[in-house]
Amino acid sequence: MKKIMTFVILMGLHPSICFSEENLFSHIDYPELQVTPRATERLAQLAALEDSGGIVMQWTVLASGTMTLFSGIRHLHDYRGSDLSVSEKSNSDLAASAGIFVGASWLAWGSYMGGKHWASSRLSEIKRVQGKDKRAELNRERLAEESLEQFAKTASTIDSLAMYTNLATGILITAYATDTNRVYSLLATTTSLLPMLFPNIYSTSYEKHLEYKRKIYAPLVSVTFTQKMEPLMALNWSY
Repeated sequence: MKKIMTFVILMGLHPSICFSEENLFSHIDYPELQVTPRATERLAQLAALEDSGGIVMQWTVLASGTMTLFSGIRHLHDYRGSDLSVSEKSNSDLAASAGIFVGASWLAWGSYMGGKHWASSRLSEIKRVQGKDKRAELNRERLAEESLEQFAKTASTIDSLAMYTNLATGILITAYATDTNRVYSLLATTTSLLPMLFPNIYSTSYEKHLEYKRKIYAPLVSVTFTQKMEPLMALNWSY
């Protein structure tokens, strides 16, 4: 804010501070066209990863779902003691059934998402956008960037749901598990945190894209004086 106020004051002191129209912003272009790699290139990289091993990209969801399923199967009809009431046995079986259902659901969903090929299908649509001028090129880059954002938000939502449901189920099973089976429910609880500890490739790719876009222009503002000791403000962009 201080730099802006200084700029306004100096502009009013002397007309020599005004920028030359032919030089100011002459080398500035759209960030979407200058960032490296571009959004379309990142989308192509994601498409290649999906084609080479899409299911591996869902490994955090698959691993946490597998452990929850295994913990539920191990706990089913295995009670802490023989003197439990019917209600206590029912609650114990309910916890085991919840583990089986939640774990199997995330296994199925992770496998489905592994074969979804989001980036590949979207990249094919973007390539059909006609035109070779800058407007068409910018259009393709912005569509690709919107796709990266959509993929990142969707994948992050899925990861959060997987983490919370597997975590809650693992804690529930642990509350009823025997000493022998408690280790499996604790492992399920631990692996439920994998989506948080290891963010998905869609989110990291989009975050890096935004980071590199922000680094394209670094405005440098400085105040100097001409040979006649007239105040002059310099505004430069550097890479």
